[in-house]
Amino acid sequence: MSGRVHVTRYCKLPTSSRYGKFSAFTSLGFACSFGQSVWQPFKQLQRLLECAFPRNAFELLFETPKPSDGYYVRGYLKIWPIVRACVYYQIWLQRADRTFRVDLPFKFPLEISLQAAGLIKLHLRQLLQALPLKKGYIKVFNLLKQLSRDSWLKQFVLPDA
Repeated sequence: MSGRVHVTRYCKLPTSSRYGKFSAFTSLGFACSFGQSVWQPFKQLQRLLECAFPRNAFELLFETPKPSDGYYVRGYLKIWPIVRACVYYQIWLQRADRTFRVDLPFKFPLEISLQAAGLIKLHLRQLLQALPLKKGYIKVFNLLKQLSRDSWLKQFVLPDA
């Protein structure tokens, strides 16, 4: 059985009518129900900061959603690329496992979200250690303090204080 068949079974991805291939938007799992389920716990970031979740591939890959309160924008500019990369990496890894390592057990979307959250926590801890106190640290710290209002984010995503 070819790898493409496994991917299609795993997450039914529409093909691009123009090129006849997977589009970037769908191949990263954003347009399929599995990918959306993995993203679901992280949407609380946008809810707490009152910013819109990306609606299309361009927004998702190349733009950073802006929080409604300008106070959090600079901190969010630093953490959004980390969140996006870690979640995408875990979706990609799971899809690659389903394609090339079919003997591995199936992982549910929440398991993938928790793995992404662990990666995000690691990278945020490193970011806080690398940022100078006067440049950016306070902005990121204040943003993380705001995000700590959500129990799931506090437990699984945010670095320990």
